Amino acid sequence: MARLQHTGIATSSSGENAVVAGVTGEQVRVYRLVLINGAATAQTITIKDKASGSTIATLYLPSSVGGGLILGNGNTSECPVFSSVAGGAFIVNLSAATAVGGFVQYEQL
Repeated sequence: MARLQHTGIATSSSGENAVVAGVTGEQVRVYRLVLINGAATAQTITIKDKASGSTIATLYLPSSVGGGLILGNGNTSECPVFSSVAGGAFIVNLSAATAVGGFVQYEQL
């Protein structure tokens, strides 16, 4: 199993928030994503690939503090949950300016 990189997510800015920066010629492959709502307001999260500007997925966080979701288990022998195009970044786009936390486990190659 490949050694995954880990980065935290702590943002409250609506719009695009770069979680993993793109590197020329490399893909971001996400194997685990944990998102926790920090406000009592529902949140729509759009996962984007910055290089192509395309939407990879749209996720919904419930309207409760501490409500959230877990995608993937971090096992690199399985397919990644999300993959960017070569040179793409992993972007979390928030619909509202409310706190969202969590982390992502990924490889970049």
